[in-house]
Amino acid sequence: MDRDLKAQKTRNAILDSAIELFIREGFERTSMDAIALAAQVAKGTLYYHYDSKEGIVDAVVERYAKTMEARLSAVENDRHLGFAGKLAAFSAALKQVNSTTFSKLHHIRYIDIHDKTLTVMVQRSAPYLARILEQGNKGGDCRVADPLGYAEILLAAGHALLDPEAGIEQLPRRLAAISQMTAAALGMDLRAIEQAYRPLGEPKHRPTKKARKAP
Repeated sequence: MDRDLKAQKTRNAILDSAIELFIREGFERTSMDAIALAAQVAKGTLYYHYDSKEGIVDAVVERYAKTMEARLSAVENDRHLGFAGKLAAFSAALKQVNSTTFSKLHHIRYIDIHDKTLTVMVQRSAPYLARILEQGNKGGDCRVADPLGYAEILLAAGHALLDPEAGIEQLPRRLAAISQMTAAALGMDLRAIEQAYRPLGEPKHRPTKKARKAP
């Protein structure tokens, strides 16, 4: 196996094992020794790649950020999508990636994990949304004076208010309010924005037909 690929495989094993331990045992109660044992690597190998548990968390967040960027880049550069389609695809992609990456970290009992993931998510995804808004400006589909500034505000608000963990019963009301503000800010028809934001209001897990049957 190529040396770089082997090293990446080792890092992934360490990160995956650490996440599971942090969630199950808690960040403070998980030792570096336990992570090495779970990842089936020598302690020296663990410290060669990561010098602390905090460093492991940072590496996990960075790995998730790169996954998110790859998905959003594909949406931004999809020539088959119009402006409204890109907004909808952006919302769907961001929700899907967040539910399988950053949201998983929120189960870790680690005091600053929410702030850390919010900061990274906004900083790394806002430029993609801003460029989509700039495309909309050029095509006459929207009117946004400060695409990056608006993207940052929208993403931060959406992350904080539309997360089901923040109160799923409040989701429809908050989504309606954000849709109205977005339509006003972009100079677009409210119905188009509601359609673009529809993925944000869908539940993370749809019940199966078997689950819906009466006992």
